[in-house]
Amino acid sequence: SYHVTVPEEQVVAVRGSSVVLGCEFTPDPEAAPNFPDLVVNWQRVEDSQVVHSFYYGQDQLERQGRAYWNRTALFISELGRGNASLQIGPVDPGDVGRYFCVVSTKDGTDRAELQLNYAAFYTEPQLSIDVNSSSITVRYKAEGFPKPEVRWLGAQGEDLQHHEELSSREVGLYHLTSSYMAETHSLNVTFMLKNQLLKQVLKRPVNVSYTGTLEYVSVHRALVNQVGGSWVGSGHSLELVILEGASVWRGRGGEGEGEGGRGRERERERERERERERERKREGGREEEGEEEGGRGRGRGRERERKREGEGEEEGERERKRERKREGEGEEEGGRGRGRGREGEEEGGRGRGRGRERETNTKSKTRGKTRVRVILSYCDMVVVTENVGHSARVCTGVWLRGALLWILSSRVVSYHVTVPEEQVVAVRGSSVVLGCEFTPAPEAAPNFPDLVVNWQRVEDSQVVHSFYYGQDQLEHQGRAYWNRTALFISELGRGNASLQIGPVDPGDVGRYFCIVSTKDGTDRAELQLNYAAFYTEPQLSIDVNSSSMTVRYKAEGFPKPEVRWVGAQGEDLQHHEELSCREAGLCHLTSSYMAETHSLNVTFMLKNQLLKQDLKRPVNVSYTGPQTLQYRISEERISAFIYPMVTLVG
Repeated sequence: SYHVTVPEEQVVAVRGSSVVLGCEFTPDPEAAPNFPDLVVNWQRVEDSQVVHSFYYGQDQLERQGRAYWNRTALFISELGRGNASLQIGPVDPGDVGRYFCVVSTKDGTDRAELQLNYAAFYTEPQLSIDVNSSSITVRYKAEGFPKPEVRWLGAQGEDLQHHEELSSREVGLYHLTSSYMAETHSLNVTFMLKNQLLKQVLKRPVNVSYTGTLEYVSVHRALVNQVGGSWVGSGHSLELVILEGASVWRGRGGEGEGEGGRGRERERERERERERERERKREGGREEEGEEEGGRGRGRGRERERKREGEGEEEGERERKRERKREGEGEEEGGRGRGRGREGEEEGGRGRGRGRERETNTKSKTRGKTRVRVILSYCDMVVVTENVGHSARVCTGVWLRGALLWILSSRVVSYHVTVPEEQVVAVRGSSVVLGCEFTPAPEAAPNFPDLVVNWQRVEDSQVVHSFYYGQDQLEHQGRAYWNRTALFISELGRGNASLQIGPVDPGDVGRYFCIVSTKDGTDRAELQLNYAAFYTEPQLSIDVNSSSMTVRYKAEGFPKPEVRWVGAQGEDLQHHEELSCREAGLCHLTSSYMAETHSLNVTFMLKNQLLKQDLKRPVNVSYTGPQTLQYRISEERISAFIYPMVTLVG
């Protein structure tokens, strides 16, 4: 009774990862450890191409198909237990097909067959909203494989007609664009995407309403750049914090009918201008009447003056005073008429000024610390910002091109992301842990459905490692970090988002963002990663000629060290130094001191600041005769080549 079976007849391989084709056979309990009677052969059904072969106790890959070179492996330690499973990776679309697992032992031969399929998780859908005078268009974009099932649902769960575009720019990856247009300024719909092979279901409700009574904000990429934001994937309705000095365009409609209708506002402004013109004409008429009355007053005064001219100087003087008083009153009345004209013009100016003031006030609201909430049940991108010790995030879709969004006030959430060390040093050839801690949610589900962890480089925004939907998401990971990064998954529930990178190389040096989002908020912290290599034990050599002595040390490490030669009294000595970096991240140091004497007592000192490595090597050399040289160093291990012929004692 001998059988070969497969646990799953349908296996799905995920883009960019490895897959295991399971296969089991009846093991021989008396089989020798090196499996001399075991033959395992994996091959494709369609063309009989050899995928992997094992016999004579080892892999036999001479006849392996070229497409599978360096991509397959058996689990050798499991063969004795009847496990002939095969690992293939990384998978590509060309691996799709049917496979035979054929296994022979001294008990018999049998085979089993399975189907390998290929799929790619669809990325977080990127949202954009377009609004014009009569309609709203909501659009989602995503990438994945194979063709998904897409639906748009209304508020009552009814299916809605929508537009869909699917294109393939590279093998094994579809680019989907799906949109729904409503001839209204208010909609409540849900976008649904289903990847049947991977059982991936995405639901993104969108609720947008614009009534013309509220201010709106159009957020674009300039805001992200100015507030120093970062883009990461997410799936929650989040907060928007506009920092002081951030540039956000904020629009305003007309005053009547709830500030809506710019056309009606322009018509009313023209009507107000015509009314101000009529008022200026009326005030101008009153000004002329005032001036005429002033002239009549001056005429009556001069006539009375002539009648009383002969009545004596004293009476004349009194009359002149009264005349001047009345004349002044007439001029004052005329001035009041002119003043009323100017008041009419000023009132018109104030009317125009109030319009400008409202516009200015509207713009000024974007300065300072404005906090608003965007009413979108889900969104695709998050802009991480900081505000007075608190963290917040901006839900903007990809960036909302002219989108009109309802704004409500929101509360500050106490949530923090911190790094234990702002300066981390990685040692050549080893792994390094970039520490990052966040405020954990005590009631968080075990598979972290609301957690997003994103590590990225500050200089070029390159993705180093991403985690969301309860698993690593490495489709957009920078090539330099492939197969070199890992989170501590078991520690995420305790608020530990630390990242391990290894083995480290000099290209990893730079600044890193640790960005963590939970349902309580989003925050980020920044740290600097440096690179160093411990300097090797310095190698000593001593050269002696007829008039001088040269002591030389050689060592390798990184970065450039601080080197000193110190005399017997602790004084610094002039010395010669050569530093060359023949390979990335490793420098070769040669440092020497020459004394024009045959006796010296010096100390060589090397310091690697980054690793706090201090090396001190005292050297005491004395040449007492033509054939005898005595010297002592701090270690009793001595390596020296000295000419002319000498005797070494140490």
